[in-house]
Amino acid sequence: MKKTIMMVGPFYKSRGGIASVINGYYESGLIEKLCIKYCATYRDGTKIWKLLFYLFALLKIAISLFEIKILHVHTASKWSFRRLSVILTLGIILNKKIIIHLHGGGFENYFKKASTIEKIWITKIFRNATKVIVLANNQVQVLSDLLNIDHVVVIPNSIFISKKDISGINNDNKKVLNLIYLGALVKRKGIYDLLQAIKKVSEKFNNFRLILCGEGEFEKVKRTIDSLDIGQFVIMLGWVDKKVKEDVLNSGHILVLPSYVEAFPMCLLEAMAKGIPVIATSVGGVRDIVDDGINGFIIRPGNVEMLTQKIESLMKDKKLRLKMGSSSYEKVSSKFSIDKTIDRMRILYQSICTP
Repeated sequence: MKKTIMMVGPFYKSRGGIASVINGYYESGLIEKLCIKYCATYRDGTKIWKLLFYLFALLKIAISLFEIKILHVHTASKWSFRRLSVILTLGIILNKKIIIHLHGGGFENYFKKASTIEKIWITKIFRNATKVIVLANNQVQVLSDLLNIDHVVVIPNSIFISKKDISGINNDNKKVLNLIYLGALVKRKGIYDLLQAIKKVSEKFNNFRLILCGEGEFEKVKRTIDSLDIGQFVIMLGWVDKKVKEDVLNSGHILVLPSYVEAFPMCLLEAMAKGIPVIATSVGGVRDIVDDGINGFIIRPGNVEMLTQKIESLMKDKKLRLKMGSSSYEKVSSKFSIDKTIDRMRILYQSICTP
């Protein structure tokens, strides 16, 4: 069958949330089932390698655009959008059906800080899109207010669950509790709030460890750990590939994500698919994922005392961990299975191709 849908985004084995989403598309067979031609425009490497990879992809996409009907572009903010706006503009010029799939929680801030010329550029591209996909319900109003558009649909991130694997419940007989953090080691992710909370937790508990997976301000985080004297409780793994992340999740009991900015965090879905209760902040689409007190806890960003309290509540109550872990699995399997994404995208593609 001739492929009339082109999807553009990062290489599926690259680092980052969008790549994780794309990887799920490949694992689940979504790309094949919907007859999508996938073109990667970004791949990890040196600056020169990234530029060459992008330029080669741009040439390949420009040629292929003549053969397709729908151009579906996964983008975020800042240079992600600037880079991909070239491809979106080509699609608009060639009168293709354009879908902008917006990821990340920083778009509103990016738009507000952009120059007047860039604001006009962003607005023009979004208004010329056939549909804009966002990940959470709150983003619909954000884009309406910023860009005065109404062709926005919500398709949340999803996860491929090949079999029932509730490791977070099954491994709860271990003596040492593993707290997991998956994300960039930067302030906006709340990493320093988490370390402050761990200091407080360590004054009451000693049967735990915090496993940090991510890159960013590695040395600064390490210095903070040393200054708080919590090194014995913290393991820093840096960025981890899929296999190591799977091993970490399989050994985990609680996932903590105290971010200040998010869209629809994949790490919450990944943990919940293992039957792990989560603690997250009330930002972006987190409330679409976490039912406070049911499959995890939601706190205000920056509230170290509340973060400490919720961590301690789960650490000392095994029955609560098990109950929330079970609810986590049920929520993600019923609401955020990638099969639902396949159905939603199929309907979307069909609707925009229908005269």
